[in-house]
Amino acid sequence: MQPTDPTELQHLLQLLADKENHELGIQLAKSVGWNVKEDLQFKAWQELNVEGWQLFDTLQVNIYDKNTAKKVLPILQNTGHFLKYLQISGNKMLLETLKGLVLLNLLRFTRLSNLHIIGAEHFVDTSKLPAGLLRLAINTEALPTDIDRLQNLRNLTLQGGKNIELPSAISRIKNLCELRILACPLLRLPDELGDLPQLHTLVCDWLSLEEIPAWAHCFAPKALVGDFAPRRKGLPKNIHLFGEKVEVIRIYYEAKARNNRQEAVLAQLSEEVFYLPALSSLNITLSRIAQIPESIAGARSLKAILMPNNQLKNLPAGIARMNNLRRLEAPDNQITELLHPIPAQRILLQNNPIAHIGEGFAAHQSAAKLTEFNLSHTQISELPANFGNFRRLERLHLSHTSLSALPASFSDLQELKYLELSHTKLAHLPAALGDLGKLEYLDCSACDIVQFAAERGQNFALSASLKMLRLSQNRFLGDSSAQERGRLKSERLENLYISGCGWTEESMGADFFADLPNLQHIDLSRNKQLRRLPASFFDLQRLESVDLKYMHAEDIFADARWQAMQHTALTVDIKGSYSAQQVRGWSALLPKNVRIVRH
Repeated sequence: MQPTDPTELQHLLQLLADKENHELGIQLAKSVGWNVKEDLQFKAWQELNVEGWQLFDTLQVNIYDKNTAKKVLPILQNTGHFLKYLQISGNKMLLETLKGLVLLNLLRFTRLSNLHIIGAEHFVDTSKLPAGLLRLAINTEALPTDIDRLQNLRNLTLQGGKNIELPSAISRIKNLCELRILACPLLRLPDELGDLPQLHTLVCDWLSLEEIPAWAHCFAPKALVGDFAPRRKGLPKNIHLFGEKVEVIRIYYEAKARNNRQEAVLAQLSEEVFYLPALSSLNITLSRIAQIPESIAGARSLKAILMPNNQLKNLPAGIARMNNLRRLEAPDNQITELLHPIPAQRILLQNNPIAHIGEGFAAHQSAAKLTEFNLSHTQISELPANFGNFRRLERLHLSHTSLSALPASFSDLQELKYLELSHTKLAHLPAALGDLGKLEYLDCSACDIVQFAAERGQNFALSASLKMLRLSQNRFLGDSSAQERGRLKSERLENLYISGCGWTEESMGADFFADLPNLQHIDLSRNKQLRRLPASFFDLQRLESVDLKYMHAEDIFADARWQAMQHTALTVDIKGSYSAQQVRGWSALLPKNVRIVRH
């Protein structure tokens, strides 16, 4: 049974299209016998008779399979007389439907004013479009030369072409107010565009142009964005003609350029860029720029320099005078040394062959601005003696370096909360780490640590604020005795990771956890030689989980001391070729509050 009252039809379709009342629409549709499936709005259009179609002037269809594509044309044939807004989107299946649209005479869509075709590579002959169109959005590589027959057109969006050439006829659409050319690199713009009396918005890939036209300042773009590699070595000529409103320049090359660097040939950064007085962000990624001009110091408004995946060999000394700079990000370059101050809050220089950091880098008063510094995957073997001048530093990444010690001034970093020192050459925990009053996270995994403190046999007092400590994969820790290695001491440490260290019952010692009363999670996985846990483990009052994957569970759970752990709900994580029957047997030996989880 179908609803026949036009008012009921209109109300039902509105419910189906409305996100807030979608479920109510489903219930009503089922009550009248409609076949309710994925695309309810589209199904509703299928079910309507001609009288019902007259109630609506909008149709949006997403073509997601062949069956849907086949059904679109009949619907258009029935609704064309009434439509004002038509949007068809989907994937490449859309192409088959568009072939049908070529045959469908859209000229008889006399009320149609908004047409959006999204997702296809080609479109209908413009001569078959109704002259009354006000808005048109299509995918095209070349506009027909008679596009000016659409004299009522106010908004035109072109998308998805490759090096398209705009016909001069577009400049004869006198009512055109907005022109958007998206993901379409242009070589030139018709000079006549500057004469269109109504045109107030022009969005395009300005950076793909060979030369910026003299009239470009009329559109005062705030952002110059280019996502395709221009096949030349520099930026467009006369980029300064944009005037005073350009705030962002962003050039990002597609992922395919990573495998073909010939696509990304931008190798020079024009000094003209720094004549733009409002420029606040410069982002050039996956290019081949080897040098930043010293004139960058004149860009007083510049707050962000983002140049990852280039070929920079050094950073200009002029950056030291850029007092408004907040971010400098240049990972994956060829920078070898840091000699001059960088007055930024965030500096990311990972994956550079940096081997030397001069004291001048931290000598300037601007050192106190830095809050995050990434030097991971570099070749540094020591930090400058005055590194403690970065007093506001909160996050520091030094992993995968050749550091074997930290300077004495490191203890001045009293705002430091996050520190990565994994995969370095540390043989013990530097004393300065115990003096950092706000440190919460410390990663010293996969180092050469053989003892906790500098003096053999001494205990190491961790920072009072430390919550997580990672020491996994320090393969020499398990080789030293408990007396030689010393113990860790902390009243607040919650998470301790010591997997893959070669622990044995003897090397850990019975009191390994004695001075870590607040532990809530311990990772002991991949220590196959550890068959009995230390006595101090069973005294931990707040322990919630322990990771024992890839260990000898049959020996560990045979320990009668597990019965002493009645004080906490504990989850034990194991992994190995254990049967469900084995797990049940071990669970029977443990207190009810201890649960074994097998992954």
